[in-house]
Amino acid sequence: IALQSVPVRHWHPAQLAVSGDWFRTLGETLYGAVSQTCTPTQLEQALLGLPPLSLPGTSRSDIMDVIGYQDLPCTLAWHEVANSFDPMRYTSYWWTNQSDGYPLASHKHSGNLTARLFTQLFDPAAVAQPGRHGLYPPMFE
Repeated sequence: IALQSVPVRHWHPAQLAVSGDWFRTLGETLYGAVSQTCTPTQLEQALLGLPPLSLPGTSRSDIMDVIGYQDLPCTLAWHEVANSFDPMRYTSYWWTNQSDGYPLASHKHSGNLTARLFTQLFDPAAVAQPGRHGLYPPMFE
C-alpha cells in the first residue's frame, strides 16, 4: 500500500481530477519494484523521486467549491473518486494499479480498515458469496 498525505488546508477539490499522470507514475514505480525485485531502500528512493501531486490550473473559489469543478478534464482512471472524494469524510477509495495491463476494478468503503476489507481487496474470490453480487458484495445490506 502506498500512501500520499496532503494536509487538508492544501487540498484542492480538483486535486484528483488532474492527478491521473501522478497515479500512473506511482503505479509504474510500484509495479517495477515488484517485478524487478527491488530492495526496500531502492523502492523508497524511487518513491521519494516522484514529482509532487499535480495541482489544478485554477485557484479555489467559494463559487466553484459549491458548483464543483466537473468541467475540468479528468485524467484519473476512476472519475467517481475525482468527483466524490472529500478529505473530511470517512470514505476510502481503492482501485487497481493498471500499469500491468489489469483492467480497472474499484471499491469504495465507509468503515474501519479490517482484515475482511483487505481480504476483499486482495483476494476477492475468498469472500465471494455465490448469487450475492459476484466478487464484490455490497458492504451494507
